[in-house]
Amino acid sequence: MQLSEARLRHLTAQIEPNFLFNSLNSIYALAIEKSDQAPEAIVQLSEMMRYVLNETGKEWVPLEKEIGYIRSYIALQQTRFGSSIPLNFQIRSAAGDSKPSLPESISNSLSETSSNFPIESPFEGLKVAPLILIPFIENAFKHGVNAEENSNIRILIDINGSSLHLLVVNNKVTVKQPVDSHSGLGIGNTKRRLQLLYPRDHVLDIRDNAHDFQVSLTLKLL
Repeated sequence: MQLSEARLRHLTAQIEPNFLFNSLNSIYALAIEKSDQAPEAIVQLSEMMRYVLNETGKEWVPLEKEIGYIRSYIALQQTRFGSSIPLNFQIRSAAGDSKPSLPESISNSLSETSSNFPIESPFEGLKVAPLILIPFIENAFKHGVNAEENSNIRILIDINGSSLHLLVVNNKVTVKQPVDSHSGLGIGNTKRRLQLLYPRDHVLDIRDNAHDFQVSLTLKLL
């Protein structure tokens, strides 16, 4: 038990520098372009850092706060890329309870998505491990963005009772800048955290196809 806790603390400690590195890259790109949106991006980053500093030391956090962090991250990316990258993002919630399971079709799960940010639904009483979802979303923006190609990022968070399903799909494109040395840390780290925190309560399916990259994660909320 002590070994597992030590491993979990080590994995959690890796989250913060990886998060900061990726977010600063986004703001650096705005500064290079002398974008008027750089100050707004700094404000968004400060809100994200407040969450990271206050919540990531905890084992579980309110789902509402975690989703707020995801919204801030996506807003930061939209500040950087504007409308040049198609983005479908939706959060859905429904009453009832369900056990973790994979959907019959990953692609069909996006049939009702909307490009507009949805009104946040109440998730009172539900908790999740901090920053357990964001690495898969970060990966989509890191490897799925090129304004000169057919970029398209789709993100769906579906809450049904105590079950959460995350679906992230990004088209494969040419990434112009060299992949940084932290590439892959987020997903590999998250796989190990899922094994420690949700050993029997999650299903992760990653599909690396010819034209897109798909992540489907279902986990049981507290």
